[in-house]
Amino acid sequence: MTRTPWGMVSLAMGIFLCASAQAGINDVISGLVGTKAPGAEFVGTWTAGPGDIDHIVVSAPASGPLRIQVFGRCDGHICNWGALPARVRTNAPNSATVQALTADFNLGYALRHITLHRMPTAALRLDVVTEFTDGSDRHDYEIAGQLLPAGTAVTSAPPSAAAAVRAVPAVAPYNDTGLPLAAATSQLSGDCFGLDTDHVYLAPANGNWILRDNTNAVQNFGPFRNVAYSGLSVITFYRVDEVCQIGHSATKMVYFRAAGEVPRQPMADQDCAAVQTDKVAAVKRADHWIVAEDGRELYDYGTDSEGANQAVTQIKSLNLSRQCFYNRERLAASYWLSH
Repeated sequence: MTRTPWGMVSLAMGIFLCASAQAGINDVISGLVGTKAPGAEFVGTWTAGPGDIDHIVVSAPASGPLRIQVFGRCDGHICNWGALPARVRTNAPNSATVQALTADFNLGYALRHITLHRMPTAALRLDVVTEFTDGSDRHDYEIAGQLLPAGTAVTSAPPSAAAAVRAVPAVAPYNDTGLPLAAATSQLSGDCFGLDTDHVYLAPANGNWILRDNTNAVQNFGPFRNVAYSGLSVITFYRVDEVCQIGHSATKMVYFRAAGEVPRQPMADQDCAAVQTDKVAAVKRADHWIVAEDGRELYDYGTDSEGANQAVTQIKSLNLSRQCFYNRERLAASYWLSH
């Protein structure tokens, strides 16, 4: 049989069209199946950690590297070490096969080097190296253990445009005259911001203990860890979901709300002082504006007369009849209960 040049052209065109069609099908299949990101098998919540580690969450942000978040056991409480970008270790320089994830957590008194290894079973091997940086005579040490999966994979949602604009603020510096608040990142009304009640924790930072949720740095307790735990107890007992501050002085008034109301029921062993709201006033002493109850100083607002008068208005309008203290020996800061 003799093949004409037109037959050869037709055959070539047929081969080309078949190849193009197969390529298109492959593209569709690839789009439907999706491409598994390197290290995706690490994503999830992993529990039963060794030593002072309670559980670890590995999350996959919409962009950027995986993140490792460690939750430790701190004197009977679960404390959040924070979340850090994970460094990926593969089985070869040019390989996409992830063997381990690592991150280094600075807890102030020590560096904790975390390494997560994928195991053949549905588990991770956790290696922790503790390197003390507090000048103590303690030896650096290593521990290892197994982490088991708990719950489903955690994937972070892409941030909204508004969230991208509102950067998380730096923690306000500690001073022993009060508990400064960081600027709010999610304003509700006035000088109040929302608090994620279910994700409140203490985070060590540069020798200080910070009370925060995943978005806001709420209060800085300085080096007083036991007092910080008192603050955490207050927040969790009342299930505080809104934090309010008045004025701009270092000793600004701070009060909490839960479900829209200032808490009423006192905690056990709470250190509170009764306040007669009808006797609260803003008075000027020398160059300072003082919020006082019948002469007893509650707050020194310095030159911030507007803040002092706003504090008086809130105390009266919300009937804030009890001023409570975390620890009067350590901190002068307080919060309020209503009648």
